[in-house]
Amino acid sequence: MDAMRLGPPVAPFLEQLRTLHFVSDLDFSVEGHGDDSGIDGILKVRTPKGTYAFLVEQKRSYLDRGILNALVAQAKLRGVVHHEPLLLLARYIPRPSAERLIESGVNFLDQAGNMHLVLGRNYERTIIGNKENTAPKEGQRVSPGIAQLLFTFATKEQAGSWSVRHLAEASGLSADLRWRRMKLLLDTHLLLWAAGHPDRLSAEARGLIANPENELLFSAASLWEVGIKRGLGRDDFKVDARVLRRGLLDNGYGELPIISDHVVAIESLPTIHKDPFDRVLVAQATVEGITLLTIDSLVAKYPGPIRMV
Repeated sequence: MDAMRLGPPVAPFLEQLRTLHFVSDLDFSVEGHGDDSGIDGILKVRTPKGTYAFLVEQKRSYLDRGILNALVAQAKLRGVVHHEPLLLLARYIPRPSAERLIESGVNFLDQAGNMHLVLGRNYERTIIGNKENTAPKEGQRVSPGIAQLLFTFATKEQAGSWSVRHLAEASGLSADLRWRRMKLLLDTHLLLWAAGHPDRLSAEARGLIANPENELLFSAASLWEVGIKRGLGRDDFKVDARVLRRGLLDNGYGELPIISDHVVAIESLPTIHKDPFDRVLVAQATVEGITLLTIDSLVAKYPGPIRMV
């Protein structure tokens, strides 16, 4: 196949795969992956022992925790729906992220030469630990924020043992740049987007989900909602609730059960929103004192720890 017509983004990855001794030929196509907007194409890898197909997804940005969690969840969901494994093409995958992807059964290839490729039971190739070429560009300047942090390290002997928040305060950085540990309960649509369509998340939502200092939670009410609305044939609730739950738990989310205190609290809520599942989420956030992240402007009108993102 002529790699040139694929354009620069994909062609270098195919050239890396062609160096593997068991690869006879590669066939990449942008057709045939239906309406799944997260898939960039299908790659067929031909070997002496058969042909193997992969759903290809390319990430040009670095993988933060939110993107990594979403990729793992997507890989599991798509494996159930499409019955084909995911192959991630990325700019760079550091060792911890690579180990997480391998553990989750996600194939990958990055521009530094790291890879994990499993072709059934016949072939497997894994390379991790290659470093990215991070040579600074000519004329690259240090940002004012970084300069402030460097000055703090240079003038404060104990700075190396400080927390991120302490460093930010000592360096005079704004409160918006400080990392603060929060418990975040995601509403149902945010959970579905994080798992299957992370591109729909706002920059604020991505930042909160990706921040390793935050504790991410999902409610049993969200799984209840997904199960009921999927059963009703809703187009925006096609995911299997059991698969979604397993993917969320595997990606470090905590599960918030519905208890009697939550149910009793619903009675005292103003009648702003009629959806019973959203009212349960508001009650849970209020009773537990955790922040509910939502995309629903009506839910955001409730008093209490609710944040629209």
